[in-house]
Amino acid sequence: MSNKFTELFPDDLTYDKQSRVIKAKKIVAVISDYLGNLSKLSCLDLGCSIGYITEALAKHFEKVVGVDVDGNAIGIAKKNIKKQNISFYISHERELDFPDKNFDVVVFNQIYEHVKDPGVIFLEIERILKKDGVCFFGARNKYGIFDGHYKLPFISWLPKGLSDFYLRIFSPKKHYDINLLSLSDLKKLTRRFLIKDYTLDVIKRPEYFKALDLVPKTLKINLAIYYVCKIFYPFIPNYIWILVKKDK
Repeated sequence: MSNKFTELFPDDLTYDKQSRVIKAKKIVAVISDYLGNLSKLSCLDLGCSIGYITEALAKHFEKVVGVDVDGNAIGIAKKNIKKQNISFYISHERELDFPDKNFDVVVFNQIYEHVKDPGVIFLEIERILKKDGVCFFGARNKYGIFDGHYKLPFISWLPKGLSDFYLRIFSPKKHYDINLLSLSDLKKLTRRFLIKDYTLDVIKRPEYFKALDLVPKTLKINLAIYYVCKIFYPFIPNYIWILVKKDK
């Protein structure tokens, strides 16, 4: 995960407040469906960037901490967002500077593909979660048509050399720097947790889960998308999971 994400991806929707607030509503809806009332709980927004989602989460949690390796982004967040129940810190990629069993919830949304060793991060997430704590995990799929960062179809399907060549044809960048995983590899990555899969539930009930920007609420269209995604589940572009810390 680069410490200059703000420079590498200046046009990323991470910096669009409206889109971040909409995404935060979906995150809260899913977590609330699983946990119920969140008002007495603590939350870590892992990979918070400039803090738009962190700010939206703070309306629902008692305390929210936003961390990111991008010092530029954390500086912007600290300057623009000043609320009593929010704090921001620069973090290390392989280590989170928090005590064991410190948070009720961790939000790790659309971040793993920027991390050199996501397995280490999940060990840290497990460590800092309280007993019965949960992680909201939004994960892009390697076998989705688009990777969410470059508008080049199927680039994430290709071997590293070919993806670099493909990117150089249509971009000034020389190296494809997104490391997406397949469904089976995502399950291996999160094997230390119990998975509550919300992906199809969100598609089936977009209004309830605040996902009308992604799935129309028109019943026939909505159900058609649901059944197609159910059949072609390994190729869905994005998964939405609640990861539950296992009892030890």
